Formats: sequence, C-alpha cells, structure tokens
Amino acid sequence: MTFTDTRQDFDGAQASNSAVWPVRRQTAWFVEQSATVQAVLLLSLFLILTLVSMAVSRVDGSIATLWIPNATAVALCLFHGRQSHAVVYLPLFLAVATGNTVFGDTPLVAVVLAAINVFQVVMVVRLYRMVLGEARPHSNEIAYVRFLF
Repeated sequence: MTFTDTRQDFDGAQASNSAVWPVRRQTAWFVEQSATVQAVLLLSLFLILTLVSMAVSRVDGSIATLWIPNATAVALCLFHGRQSHAVVYLPLFLAVATGNTVFGDTPLVAVVLAAINVFQVVMVVRLYRMVLGEARPHSNEIAYVRFLF
C-alpha cells in the first residue's frame, strides 16, 4: 500500500495539476517510491518530530504540550487519499513509542501513548471525511468556510 494521488476539488472532480495544488510537483517523487521506502522516510520524519516536540515542550510526566507528529500525520492522510493510511499509521506508532522510550517512559507506557496517538489521528481523519468527504479545505473560498464550520 503506497501513497496515491487522489486529490479532488470541492465539487468532487479530480484535481488538476494547477496552482490549486502547487505541492503536487514537489511530492511526486515521494508518491512514486515503494511502500517500504515511504514507511522508512515517514518513520524518520515522525521520529524527528516526536523528539523535537518532546524536547521543546515536555512537562512533568509523559505529556508534551506541543505535538507536531499527529498534525503531520493527519495532513498526510488527508493529502494523499484513503489507500495511504497504513503507510502513515505504522511509522507514527513506532516513532511515538520510540520517542517516549527515549525520554524515559517504560515500554508499556510508550506503547499505550503511541496507540492513543494513532487512534487520535484515525478519529480526526474519519471525522474530517464524514463532514467534508474528499474535498480539500482550501481549494476555494466556499470549501474553506465549510472546513471552518
């Protein structure tokens, strides 16, 4: 299972390679990679984001106040379509569990926190898709207003 290009505009039509999706050209090389390469790259990205988030904003206990990995995972899931989620969830889980272990949590606590993080991402993506479907929030003004409300 690899990332696929399934972006659609607000009306459900396939998004064109226009100014609406300028990132398309920059991410094409990533989409063309195998699932293993994508997973390794995402694991590296999520691990770096986890460690930075924990180093910058961890308070007493196991909770960081600034958590960038989940936001990045949600954006990737929404940006690249439904078929790509497994490629995001496993690296996120492994990175968060590893990061929590590095910062002193027991393996059990690290695994539970990682599972909760993945669950949060799954729920946000599902709720977004239930409310907005495949529409991207910033494809036009109406879609943006719909995204906000």
